[in-house]
Amino acid sequence: MKRKGYSPALVVGLAGLFAMEVANGGALYVETFGSANSACSRANPCDSVAHAVSLAGKGSRIIVGPGIYSGSLSIDHPAIKLISVAGSRATTLYTGADSAALTIQPGADRSLIGQRGKGFEFAGAFNGADGIVVNASRARIEGNAIHGNAVSGDALVVNAAGATIRGNTIYAFGRGIHLPGNIDRARHKVDGNEIIGPGAECIFLQAGASGSNRLRNNVLESCGGAAIVVEALPATSKTGDRVENNVIDLGGGQGIRAIGGNPLLRRNFIDVFGVEGIRVEETSAAKIMDNLVDNAMVAFYLGAGNDRLVLTNNTVAAAEYGIAVAAGALPPRQVMRNNFFSTGTCAFDFASGFVPAAYSFSRNFWGDLAHNHPHSDCDAEADILLTGGALQLSPAAAPNPVRYRGGL
Repeated sequence: MKRKGYSPALVVGLAGLFAMEVANGGALYVETFGSANSACSRANPCDSVAHAVSLAGKGSRIIVGPGIYSGSLSIDHPAIKLISVAGSRATTLYTGADSAALTIQPGADRSLIGQRGKGFEFAGAFNGADGIVVNASRARIEGNAIHGNAVSGDALVVNAAGATIRGNTIYAFGRGIHLPGNIDRARHKVDGNEIIGPGAECIFLQAGASGSNRLRNNVLESCGGAAIVVEALPATSKTGDRVENNVIDLGGGQGIRAIGGNPLLRRNFIDVFGVEGIRVEETSAAKIMDNLVDNAMVAFYLGAGNDRLVLTNNTVAAAEYGIAVAAGALPPRQVMRNNFFSTGTCAFDFASGFVPAAYSFSRNFWGDLAHNHPHSDCDAEADILLTGGALQLSPAAAPNPVRYRGGL
């Protein structure tokens, strides 16, 4: 009996169907035991993530088995999903070159790198290079571990709008997450990340007009610079940025620094062991609410150019000064209510020497005053002291008395 075989035309046709499936969102499979330059099918996986990426088309899924894979990656097509089977503890993408481990190129919008429990460890030399660079909009980076070193660039740089950065762990690098550029309507979501030990800021956001960025639920430790910097470009922008529910544990420096815009800084826990808990400059209608600051030289530092500050419902567990204001930089309008300053906190340090009449104070509690403060200069520098339920003003503050309504 004559044995039948597959015709060359049929083989070519099947190969074409597979290529069409991949180009239209089909799956590609990578395993350490796969074959070099194979079709990356489930039955015949390839052994290189870079090769799978080169075969991918719009909407393709690249599914990577556990192991260590070498080479830098460049994603060029939109909506590609790169996920692992066993997560970042078992799946490493290593670049030995002094280049980014992964670059999402312009036009590759809506790319997905990792998911919860299905991310990657990105590791490599990164000598002066960034870890992951995103140049396309609406990228999603989730569930990854990004490991750098003291000479690395930034762990994650996003140069396009609409990124979601969630549940990643970042070690070392120059900065942790860098969101540069004057991108209008950026609307980044940075949520639930842990960043440990970068040489500079843990999160640095340069927000364009109407940024509406959300920095929430992040744990930031041992940042070399400020833990979070939110900078509006230009400063007069109504950015609407929110910095909420972050845990900041530093060995020195600043917790949160906001420059320009109208940010909302709310429900953050800041243990700085350093200079300032929260610093605001050139803001308009900034709101500082429900934060807890501990172990700061100054809990809240008001720099130059602020207007219409709202400072309410904050707790200062330990600080040498509750509030300090830069010389000549008193905000013309401020509301300060329902704040609690614990024992060991001096009230105000006004370098400019007086309190504006437009300030509105009510229901604040000062747990320690000049007479009990360990610093001998506190009495001279504190313009507002609450002693025995009565408001007292230092002589320098007398020309513009405070509107004080009530007290604890």
